[in-house]
Amino acid sequence: MENFPAEIFRLIIKGVTSTSDLKNLRLVSRSFSVLVTEKFFSHCSVNLQNLNEGYEDDNEDEESEDVAEIDSAIPRTSLEKIICVPHLKQAVRSVSYITSLEPYANSYLSSYAEKHPPQHFNISMKRIIGKCNRFPNLTTVAVEFAEFCTYLGEEDERGFYLTPAEDSHEYRIAVLKELFRSLNDPRYPTPSLTTLSLKNLQNVNDTSLTGSKDFLAVLKRITNLRMRIVVEYEKATPESSWSLPPMHDFFTELPSTWLVPCAKNLTSLTIHCIHWWGYFPKCDWRSVHFPKLKKLELGNYTFSHDWQLDWILSHGETLEVLKFDDCPILAGTRHLGDLDNENYAMTPMDNGGAPTIWHYKTKWSDYFQKMQNDLPKLRLLQVGSGVWEMGENFDGGEIRLAEEPTKAVSGIYNRFDPPIAYPYKYFKRNRFSTPWVDERHFPENSFNEKPVGGLYDNDKRSQPEKDQSSYDGEFPNLILRALLMQTPELMKIIEKRH
Repeated sequence: MENFPAEIFRLIIKGVTSTSDLKNLRLVSRSFSVLVTEKFFSHCSVNLQNLNEGYEDDNEDEESEDVAEIDSAIPRTSLEKIICVPHLKQAVRSVSYITSLEPYANSYLSSYAEKHPPQHFNISMKRIIGKCNRFPNLTTVAVEFAEFCTYLGEEDERGFYLTPAEDSHEYRIAVLKELFRSLNDPRYPTPSLTTLSLKNLQNVNDTSLTGSKDFLAVLKRITNLRMRIVVEYEKATPESSWSLPPMHDFFTELPSTWLVPCAKNLTSLTIHCIHWWGYFPKCDWRSVHFPKLKKLELGNYTFSHDWQLDWILSHGETLEVLKFDDCPILAGTRHLGDLDNENYAMTPMDNGGAPTIWHYKTKWSDYFQKMQNDLPKLRLLQVGSGVWEMGENFDGGEIRLAEEPTKAVSGIYNRFDPPIAYPYKYFKRNRFSTPWVDERHFPENSFNEKPVGGLYDNDKRSQPEKDQSSYDGEFPNLILRALLMQTPELMKIIEKRH
């Protein structure tokens, strides 16, 4: 057994997920012991709320700094104990920080504020985050914040009462600032760092973070950026969440703030948001190009303009994996107010004005045809719906391919169906209202409203479309053909069946 290549053992160990089984495997042989130890200590996870003690960072002075330095020499957590053992420290590849004991606690419960008071960043938390750079082979750093967030405080400018979030805006920014500072510390370089994963990142760009040299330096180094974005919403009237300034400011700034710094090196990009995004709020990333991008995954992203697909196709020379998780094509909009020359809302936070109607007629069949022609290296295309609860899809959960809509649809704010002429059924799944897909407000039923653009009554392309989820109709084997062009034998079998 000692003569077997180490890679074979690693393949065996890779499929073992049970902690007890891994411990037993260490006893099989000396070779197994070394390799299992690598796997067993490859990941460290720390919950910051278990460190909720010590001095608050905001009140630091020279004395508290000295205390923190003394405390740092005493290993208290498993992560710190691993750092003290050289060969175990070498084995660590990923570190994750969880900021809340219950990241997905129900903020609608009256007991939420009592059980989950706002947290404060303290020296103990700073110490443990600052040590993520002590692992020389570190490749991945992940942070998971609480899903519920607020920004404007307990009472905003409109007088609405808001439940304070456990992970306040100040607390989140303090965690991120210390993380980026640590990863850019020249005393402890992390040359193997490739992946930064931020789960439940609040949609607020704080310039004290995004304008710092540490932030820019770290983003320039990574090749894999993963973001799950959460937004503030008002429990009594969720539709009001659409008019909160951070909702639009964040996505306007997203390309220049988060994407441009890492554009040259990025090979994998994942962006999910618990809210629809892309059209409203608008996100325009035409000015960004990733010359090395191999994987792109988008969640809750809405397609409304041809330039969005063209932007994806511009990465055809490198793109190999493309995933759309609950990403609908926007059939039409009814906006209260003016639209610009590209039919985006000119004043997105203003809910007044005369209604303006606009229709987008490009369909999934058009998208798939272009993908087949312009993405020659694409080997995996997934279009479907993942499990959004607790961010399971963001964590790598299976995507349910687009076949049948989920029947677990409830609540008053997610029952807006698309008009009959545009039967895209996945508009139904979301926690927020969707103001642009209420069939009662389309021209067929509102004769006093004048649509923007040409009428579609006589346009065959805007007649009821066959369900694209099963990829039938005009392009029965479109996706298979796109993915199997290099396997002629399998293509012949498929063609015989049809």
